[in-house]
Amino acid sequence: MAPHPLGSAATGAGARIDNIGLHKERRSRSHFVVMCCVMCKALLIASVIMVCIGILGCDSGNTSQSTPSQTDSLGRQVPAWVHDDADLLVYRCGQPDRVLDTSEDDPRPLIPSRILTYRKAHLKIAYVPSDPADQPPPYHWKLMGLIDTRANHAIEASELRSTLEKRLPCMLKNP
Repeated sequence: MAPHPLGSAATGAGARIDNIGLHKERRSRSHFVVMCCVMCKALLIASVIMVCIGILGCDSGNTSQSTPSQTDSLGRQVPAWVHDDADLLVYRCGQPDRVLDTSEDDPRPLIPSRILTYRKAHLKIAYVPSDPADQPPPYHWKLMGLIDTRANHAIEASELRSTLEKRLPCMLKNP
């Protein structure tokens, strides 16, 4: 049997003391690892709770004061999904018979457009983005004008109200 590198002091009773010290070190290291795992789990649970509170919007205050209601240009209530003039028309009059939208064309035109066609009313309603020219979609659509599909010409501003009252009265009213 080869002699121990540290001499005879490392063998026998001295070796047992060293092994006990090594065992205590291993035990304290494993205890540290367990405590780290417990702390990580506690932080994860706390994070999940914070996210859930944020998503659910748990607030003890009055929400009607903190959240402004959606209204049209005349102050009438509209649903939250109505973000622009085109959405407002669809909300008031229903889905159009046809939609021509050039915002996703490749290459995109200099001025994208969205045209909603209501065949029964013989009208095409044209929209252009109200966003800056260099901004990518989705756009906020602004009313540009109306086209009479029978005569294939633009409706004059002076004729607009009377034409809408006759052909598409829903555009002037909230449902």
